[in-house]
Order: sequence, then structure tokens, then C-alpha cells
Amino acid sequence: FMPSASPLGLRRRFLCWNAVGSIVSRTEDTYNSVEIEFADIDAGRAQRFTEHYGFAVGALSGAGAAFARPEEKGEEELEDEALRDGVESALAIAEKRRSARSGPPPRAYG
Repeated sequence: FMPSASPLGLRRRFLCWNAVGSIVSRTEDTYNSVEIEFADIDAGRAQRFTEHYGFAVGALSGAGAAFARPEEKGEEELEDEALRDGVESALAIAEKRRSARSGPPPRAYG
């Protein structure tokens, strides 16, 4: 099976199912829960946790699990704006420091 083989909108969906095991997302009334079960019970215990991000796909290997969710509309613009604000702040701080360093020319004593 490929990641996200189960359609979105089901109360119980497979995020991943492969030779290592499976990742299942369950929609409860107020939250989602994720269950990771291994095909080889000696590989590890089943893991369960509450998630609030709306994971849509998962991947599972012997090294770990990874999850992803769809990008929300406008999220990229917010990230761009935060980056732009951060760059502008960094430039303003650098300009302040440059101005403070350049200040009046040093006095010559002699």
C-alpha cells in the first residue's frame, strides 16, 4: 500500500501500511489519535498518541515514522511575511549597529 491509501474523511484511515507495520489515524469527537503497530512484535511495542495537526500521510521504517499534513490556504503567505519581517528586523538591527560604530570620528591625541 502507498501512504494515504485510505481516502480523507473516514473516521479510521491508514496513513501507511508496509512490511514494517502500519500507521492508523482515528478521528474521535474532539481530537485525532494515531496508532503505530509493527508487523514484527519484537521490533517494538505499539505506540498511540493524540494529534491535533490533521496528518494526511505517514511513512514508517525501522528507523522511525514521519507524518505530513496538507498545507493550509494562506500558510505560505504567512511564512513569507514572517520571513520578510525577520529579514527587515535583522537589517534594521544591522543598520543601528553600523551607525553606532561609525559615530563621530575618533579624536586624535598627540
